[in-house]
Amino acid sequence: MAAANKITDHEWQDLVCMGLGVLTLLSPWVVPNDDMGAMTVNTVFVGLCVLVVSEIELAGHTAREEAVNAAAGLWLMLSPFVFGYGHLVIFAALAAIGAGLNVAAISLEHEAEIGAPATVLSVAIPIAIYVGMFYALYSLLMHQRNRFHIGLLAGTAAVLVLAVVLAAVGVSVAVCLVVMVLAPATTVVGYEIIGHRHITEALERL
Repeated sequence: MAAANKITDHEWQDLVCMGLGVLTLLSPWVVPNDDMGAMTVNTVFVGLCVLVVSEIELAGHTAREEAVNAAAGLWLMLSPFVFGYGHLVIFAALAAIGAGLNVAAISLEHEAEIGAPATVLSVAIPIAIYVGMFYALYSLLMHQRNRFHIGLLAGTAAVLVLAVVLAAVGVSVAVCLVVMVLAPATTVVGYEIIGHRHITEALERL
């Protein structure tokens, strides 16, 4: 009986996706905003899509349903730009960083089914999205493009790529996570040394 009631790897993933679908579906009412009419409809539609497709996956796991869920997640990330709420991507990236760190914790406990490079990428990609959106929103709000920012972005990307390469050649996930800590530190150090002057000059030009 115990074996019959055991939840398989695919089933618990589908259950998690169902939970994410419900959370996405209810999110417009958890954080209500009267100015987000179209965005609310979009969010409800995506949440329903993920919920229904995940239920179908419980009955029979196929790559088709996985592709639909992946497409829904990608659209959920891109839709804020379409509807003028691009800053929400920063919040989504922060949540994704937390999810990636959870994957890393599972990997460190030797319970993950994915390799070290994929584990490191699960953290590196959300960090890259977060940092990229940070600079993109700054440029949009300040109405300027700063070459210094390009250098900081390049430095951040180099650190993240280095962490993934280290994982690919066999360096432990723990060491790679320490390396990735240097990615956001690149921005902090850059602004402490030079960047604060650029901000002052930019504010004076507004």
